[in-house]
Amino acid sequence: MEVGFRPYQLDPEAPPVAVPLGEYLEKRFGRSGDGMHRQVDAAAEAEGISIAWDRALSANTRTAHRLLRLAGLEYGPDVQHALVERLFDLRFTRGGNIADPEQLADEGAAAGMGRERAQTYLASEDGVRELEAEFEKAREIGVRAVPTFVFDGKWVVQGAQSKEKFLEVLVEVARTAPPIVAADSAGAGQGDNPMPEAPNPNEGIRLTHFIVSDDVERSRSFYTDVLGGETVREGEPSIVQLANSWIIINVGGGPTVDKPDVILETPPDPNRASSFLNIRVADIQAVYEEWRSRGAEFITPPKDLGEEIRCYIRDPDGHLIEVGQTVRA
Repeated sequence: MEVGFRPYQLDPEAPPVAVPLGEYLEKRFGRSGDGMHRQVDAAAEAEGISIAWDRALSANTRTAHRLLRLAGLEYGPDVQHALVERLFDLRFTRGGNIADPEQLADEGAAAGMGRERAQTYLASEDGVRELEAEFEKAREIGVRAVPTFVFDGKWVVQGAQSKEKFLEVLVEVARTAPPIVAADSAGAGQGDNPMPEAPNPNEGIRLTHFIVSDDVERSRSFYTDVLGGETVREGEPSIVQLANSWIIINVGGGPTVDKPDVILETPPDPNRASSFLNIRVADIQAVYEEWRSRGAEFITPPKDLGEEIRCYIRDPDGHLIEVGQTVRA
């Protein structure tokens, strides 16, 4: 079982500029905030956590959520978990500002992220649309409190619960979970993966496919909106998780120190190819009809060649893609 942190805001209207937390709570809840302090202090002390109410700041958490999402996608759950701990400590113990991109980049670097990557990401609009979609998804499944635990995309446990309650839910999840299958049909194996992951293996290898594009955003949209992939990273390069593999998309360029005689470019003649992406599907007719409805232009309809049925499309830069279904005797 893998635990990941997903974005949700209890207070989306929190100020974009940090203000003292005690002052903000009193403004929202009146003097009843003092009782909240005592309850939180007691719970924190039981876990060995110190909260410095005199230094703690309140600020909108949207930017912090963007960084946490990036950490999970590109650096994995261990780094994301470490960043969560550091952000809680920054806000409640050290009196830091969780809306400040520079402080967030520092915490990201301390948790194991690349500081420059965090800075560049937070200075851009990358991931903003995906973050809004995550917020909306949380609202759709009924999240109203933190913590809220979602198991297998459908079992929801809200609030702090006993170990016995979690065991009860996990047993039920295991009992009702469908068997793992290799791939579905029209989605080419994408299924309902709740969060795309980066191709960064903890051990062994993962296979990715790199393509050169004259318009990275146009190409990324093709692999997500038409072929049904999910964006792992926007910008240059973009990364799309497509079924059980990844497409890495970037602009071309001249030689570099690690490939001093190689020039990367889009296909000069789309009718000549030395390699191509090969997508295997369970129901080629279903995939053909669905992808056509999304704007894919196939060279021909699926052709029955005996041992397999196949057809071809090109992406916006002219890269050839085979779509094939093996015919079993």
